[in-house]
Amino acid sequence: MGADRTSVSSYDKLPPGKHSIGLTFKYDSGGIGKGGLAALSVDGKKVAERKLERTIPFRVSADETLDIGEDTGTPVSED
Repeated sequence: MGADRTSVSSYDKLPPGKHSIGLTFKYDSGGIGKGGLAALSVDGKKVAERKLERTIPFRVSADETLDIGEDTGTPVSED
């Protein structure tokens, strides 16, 4: 959507080789559009976490996509 972006990252560099990268999100219950805690893990070990103040409170249109390797709608990151 491009309105607000939050990053979750670690200061540690990822060493060479294959890794398993994951993100878990614990939603603040009590309705739509609430925030939550996002935790980033590498090889099963939590390396960073960040509180998100809100989430998208409605459905995203069919033409706003989130693709792997490319994003044909609003980019996930400006980097």
